[in-house]
Amino acid sequence: MPDAIIGDPTDVRLPAGVIDAIRDLRTTTTERNLAILERYLFARSPTTLQALADGFGVSRQRIGQVKIRVAEEVERRVGPDFGIMAVLLVRVAGPVLHEDDLRALLDGLFAGEPDDDPAVDLTRRIVEKRLGYDRVRGVCAVAGARDLLDGFRGRAAELADEVGLVDHEALRESLPDSGRDRLFELAVQRSGLVRIGDRLALRFTKRARVKAAILSIGRPASLDEIVAKSGLPRAHLGGLLSDIPGVARATKTKWGIEDWIDDAYGGIVAEIVRRIEEDGGATPMDRLVRELPELFEVKEGSVRSLVATLQFVLSDGMVRLADDSEVILRDVREVAHGATDEGWPYWRFRVHERYFEGYSLACVPPEIAEALGCPRNGKMKATVRRPAGCGRISVNWKLTSTSGASVGYISKALRSLGVVEGDLVRLVVVGRGVVEFR
Repeated sequence: MPDAIIGDPTDVRLPAGVIDAIRDLRTTTTERNLAILERYLFARSPTTLQALADGFGVSRQRIGQVKIRVAEEVERRVGPDFGIMAVLLVRVAGPVLHEDDLRALLDGLFAGEPDDDPAVDLTRRIVEKRLGYDRVRGVCAVAGARDLLDGFRGRAAELADEVGLVDHEALRESLPDSGRDRLFELAVQRSGLVRIGDRLALRFTKRARVKAAILSIGRPASLDEIVAKSGLPRAHLGGLLSDIPGVARATKTKWGIEDWIDDAYGGIVAEIVRRIEEDGGATPMDRLVRELPELFEVKEGSVRSLVATLQFVLSDGMVRLADDSEVILRDVREVAHGATDEGWPYWRFRVHERYFEGYSLACVPPEIAEALGCPRNGKMKATVRRPAGCGRISVNWKLTSTSGASVGYISKALRSLGVVEGDLVRLVVVGRGVVEFR
């Protein structure tokens, strides 16, 4: 694909006599035909045929018939001239350009023509339509470029991590070599991707802002540094950090990307465990809710929620670590919503738009994760057998999770199924490490 504006638009001239031809058409046609011309065929915000029909007291079918004749008359008078000119303009302007550049191109084409002449205005609108550019978020594209641009956000979602941050370079490399830099910026704008600092993201979310801030800092950072970089308030930031995939506590006071940290600090969970060990195997719940909220800047309820997970046992006001034998899960068929004809258990979930943008499926019953072979307090990859060609998904399960397990990288499977937001999909456990989506 060529770069936007590769030639000089001033090399293209408005064909002689076309404005006079449109002026003659306007003055000789009927009021109804003129309304069809200016309010429907070449309007920037067209009215409906039904509205025109109601205004002139005829049927919609009749207006539709007249519309065809009016369009044919325009084509007879100026069509060939406009067709050649449009091809030349698109060739020099490029298949993708910013709407400001398109406006400047047309301003140059009509330079010297009176702004208040209705014939000039209608001619300009006819030219705009013949050029064939659409407008999405301020970026214009002709038909040949739309498929590439329309798939750009989908590619971004495939390259996004679990908080929606996009691999910038890989996304850029997905575009053709010719004019890549300019095309990339236009594609980013048209697709609705957002910039968070020096990162690209699917959405401007708190989790994406925090992770982008840490990546931008480039090392484990304190809460104050993250606040300054992300622009988010400090209140409850500690709790938010604990819920961001790929981010871990490096020390008691600093957070970083998991890959940067050889031995991640366990945060609230590690402090609960440390106090259990200090107190000889069990620690008072009162101590935890008194000390940890202030230390980690979280609410008391956050501490209580962690204590209530499978990792711990609360008995008579004392908290201890659960033995393996005490981590008791139900049979997977008890939490499944049903079984396939083959006898495989499935868990049903409702599709949300964020899943297409790289977000993980949360609140998956831990029994599903265990049936797939995910280790406790671990992660794994599972093969997607159906739909075919969808690669693998990730399964992440921690006993300290307050929302069960999570399943990531499901967007490709959902797109292959052709589902939309609100649909119900079955996650089928075929066997250890193998799933189907139906």
